[in-house]
Amino acid sequence: MRSTSRRLVTAAALAVLGTTLAVAFPPRAAAAVRAETPVSRALGYLRAHQSAAGGFFVGRSAEQPLMTPWCIMAIAAAGQSPASWHRAGGRTAIDYLQSLDLQRLAQSMSGSSANAATFYAKIIVAYDAAGRRGLIAHAGKRRVDLVLELLAFQDASGRFSANGAEVNTTTWSIIALKAAGRAAAQRTRAVAWLKTRAAANGGFSWNQGGAPDTDSTAAAVQALRAGGVASSSSVIRRALAYLRSQQAANGGFASGFGSSANSESTAWAAQAIVAAAQNPGGAAWRKSGNSPLDYLRSRQAPSGAFYHFGRVLSAPLLTTSEAIIALQRRPFPL
Repeated sequence: MRSTSRRLVTAAALAVLGTTLAVAFPPRAAAAVRAETPVSRALGYLRAHQSAAGGFFVGRSAEQPLMTPWCIMAIAAAGQSPASWHRAGGRTAIDYLQSLDLQRLAQSMSGSSANAATFYAKIIVAYDAAGRRGLIAHAGKRRVDLVLELLAFQDASGRFSANGAEVNTTTWSIIALKAAGRAAAQRTRAVAWLKTRAAANGGFSWNQGGAPDTDSTAAAVQALRAGGVASSSSVIRRALAYLRSQQAANGGFASGFGSSANSESTAWAAQAIVAAAQNPGGAAWRKSGNSPLDYLRSRQAPSGAFYHFGRVLSAPLLTTSEAIIALQRRPFPL
């Protein structure tokens, strides 16, 4: 979600790399992307920003550990194999993740944005999306079990917490445990706790006691659905009503803090709509004739990247990855 990732990623200026890539694209599922679509153009942007090490970054190589899981998820959502993407003579994105000391990276994050639990959770989701679930128990340079690392952040109430952000951390943890196919009892306790965090208006916040926002609410819908909560349940219906209140006339969604619509919040909302068994391109989710998917398509830059809003590129790999996943109508976990 934007509120998750922008606290972890420093906004980067657009850097266009002229590197020629050698990438194999075997099909995955039935989501093969045709040439010259918004998604295929966005994938071209991702390809242009893969390093020889296999990671993805724009501007600063230090971004790779945070951006690569997002790019892997987007590639997989588009029906391609992240395990096959590489520059000529370079390594794949999966090779890159396996080369990292994930524990050291999680422990080294600092500041108010640091969240080791969601870092582990996103890598779990990325491995599963890439069809490499087996690596979750043997991840990174130290071959650590990411599920065990993640479960260390859960308390007796069922919530997950790392540097605060209890709602956000629990949301990502539920999604990750579903992706891993493990720890069903711990996941059930986390779902029960998350259901109690809905605000009076149906929305969910980043942390306990905070103001609801679109990103957190949309992520919570996906986590609850992944945890087995029915789309007809009161908590899901009320969350969708909150999301509807945040939709702008252009079809996009604002974050919920009085801001204008942006691509990240819109992508998360579209995923939540799909997770709740509704159509983000349908009449029920159109404002002035515009759907969330229409808004996202209107935010694509000539490079294939997606603007944050207007013509502003901010953390473009993150925004572009989120847009791909939403346009492919794929909720988490993928």
